[in-house]
Amino acid sequence: MRIHAHQKRRELHPLLAGNEFKHNCLSCLVYRNVKVLDSEWHSFCECPEVASARARFSDFCTIDIPCSTPCTVSDLCELVTSVANDPRKAGALAQLALNIRATRRHLFRKLSANGPNGRVLVAAKLNQLSN
Repeated sequence: MRIHAHQKRRELHPLLAGNEFKHNCLSCLVYRNVKVLDSEWHSFCECPEVASARARFSDFCTIDIPCSTPCTVSDLCELVTSVANDPRKAGALAQLALNIRATRRHLFRKLSANGPNGRVLVAAKLNQLSN
């Protein structure tokens, strides 16, 4: 299982090094006040930050992305299996992966920037959630 550990952000936000936050989806922590394991299946199937990319994929492929609550590796496996025999849909899944990566990079840059919607916001949320 691959999960995010926020290695690059720990210097800016030391609380991200602690067990309470180090494997959580940063956008879900900051924008929804929810602690969710930041895994590949969370990114592909559940994270609200990439909902528009998932919707474009679903519309193009006429596939509803399966998602239990909370999301599991089985959800991601079901998604990959559903496109495995169709090159067009497999290509769309690859495009979804690129869109997820781009969206998350943009989000992490935004949350690492100076100002009230970046580092200050993350620090405030982490402090709030740790108490």
